[in-house]
Amino acid sequence: MANLMGGTALPNCPAPWLNLPKLKKFCADIVDSFDSIKTKEDFADLIWSWGNYVNRLNKWFFLIFPWHLGKNFPRIEPETVEEMADMLGMDIRK
Repeated sequence: MANLMGGTALPNCPAPWLNLPKLKKFCADIVDSFDSIKTKEDFADLIWSWGNYVNRLNKWFFLIFPWHLGKNFPRIEPETVEEMADMLGMDIRK
């Protein structure tokens, strides 16, 4: 479980959080490869693979994120913020 939550597992997964630090490099590599793309099918394959990778990261984060921490940060509605600002004599810019 520690490996799923950011531990390292050399040599296969040297970066924590499912290789998230490599995400920016992968994105830059994709942009750099645009000149070599000759057909729409090549582009579609590349974007499909990229989307699959990012979607997989998203699913893993959703699975392992400590959602119980959200109980300590309840959502505050805009109306509540406006009421609090009125009580303090503050203006809210919209």
